[in-house]
Amino acid sequence: MLSALNWILYPGQTDFDIVMSPLAMVGWFGCLVTAINLLPVSQLDGGHILYSVFGRRHYYVSLFVILAMITMSVIFQYYGWLVWVLLVVVLGLKHPPLADDSVRLDRGRLLLAALALLVFIGCFIPVPIKLPEFFEEEYLLDPEIVDPPSELLGQEIPVLNTITTPDLSC
Repeated sequence: MLSALNWILYPGQTDFDIVMSPLAMVGWFGCLVTAINLLPVSQLDGGHILYSVFGRRHYYVSLFVILAMITMSVIFQYYGWLVWVLLVVVLGLKHPPLADDSVRLDRGRLLLAALALLVFIGCFIPVPIKLPEFFEEEYLLDPEIVDPPSELLGQEIPVLNTITTPDLSC
């Protein structure tokens, strides 16, 4: 959402960093956990909501969501979604049977399901965590970055002490 807001306020600027306060970071993390919990698959809350709306047809929507997560991990090169696909496959796609499948949701509960979908869309982040450039393989394998220049080997590196201490002698 912050990237979209930056795109609206500063069109054409693509290289930017967003600096957030600790409170905003907690809010971001809450959105991330909420979006993952509302994924419409398996035993996550989104899967339960999906089953309550679509019944036994939820299985096909769950398969579509899994294929979408695999596609996103390839397109955005964020392979964290593959971990979630593996977790969902281990948990299973089928929902446990209900005591009475014939009861349909009333209008108020369908509106709550639509609200949960809107919250999911608002909180979802295709690439939730991006590692800084110095974690990329090319950066780690570059000998000029890792090793100091040869002319500095064996030399003492001067350290500037800019901290002055007050004279407390009486």
